[in-house]
Amino acid sequence: MRRFAVAAVVLLGLLAVGVAAAPARSGRTYASSCGNLRVRPHVIVLTCADANFQLRRLHWRRWGVHRAFGRGRVVANDCIPFCAAGHFHRYRARVKLGGGLTRCHGHRVFRRVRIRYVRRHPPGSGRVVRSPLACF
Repeated sequence: MRRFAVAAVVLLGLLAVGVAAAPARSGRTYASSCGNLRVRPHVIVLTCADANFQLRRLHWRRWGVHRAFGRGRVVANDCIPFCAAGHFHRYRARVKLGGGLTRCHGHRVFRRVRIRYVRRHPPGSGRVVRSPLACF
């Protein structure tokens, strides 16, 4: 009986070491849309309070551990005369996620998004926009 107890303790010790060495929750890298974590999301909201700036209809060409590349639409409110009365406009864009990694709710998450407008872009904006991805 004593041998069984010793073997059980050794086995539990080995299992504990295996669990401690395992990555937190999964080996995937996520994108955060106002704290909602997704792998290869179709929508990323960048202005969390009012959703006046979003990436929609996202299609990912490559999704890696450190970077992701895709295409989609930017949906942006012009806020004229003010945001509640503004109009939403759509712009085609290429999207890159990266800028290093951080932890959010125990998951590995991209830190930044780079948006490159394909043809036209919002007035007052450059052809390339960089923004952090929020985790709440």
